[in-house]
Amino acid sequence: MSLLIPPVYREPGGLPLYWGDEATGTLTAAVRAYYDECLEEGKMTPEQLVYVRAYLVHHINAPVWLEKNPYADLEVALKIGELRHRAPLLQSAADISAYVHDAMELALDPL
Repeated sequence: MSLLIPPVYREPGGLPLYWGDEATGTLTAAVRAYYDECLEEGKMTPEQLVYVRAYLVHHINAPVWLEKNPYADLEVALKIGELRHRAPLLQSAADISAYVHDAMELALDPL
């Protein structure tokens, strides 16, 4: 877990923090830069990539997805485990887009 995003989760059930609620605006700007890069209207800085990646790590590690979810079957658990492994390795906006796509297939919308 990155120290950029605290390992704190919301109740009920250990929900992830929402990136749009981050108080300093740093994460919000980073997510917007990611969207701009996807739309070919800008480019993320290396620091912004670090912040978006840290948030995605925080999001996928939320206890609600597995530890507190009695409905998570083995297939879902394996896919979440794979996302948990991939999140800290994301190196580009393209990597983030592929990751978000795979998360959305599990109905997990991180951004």
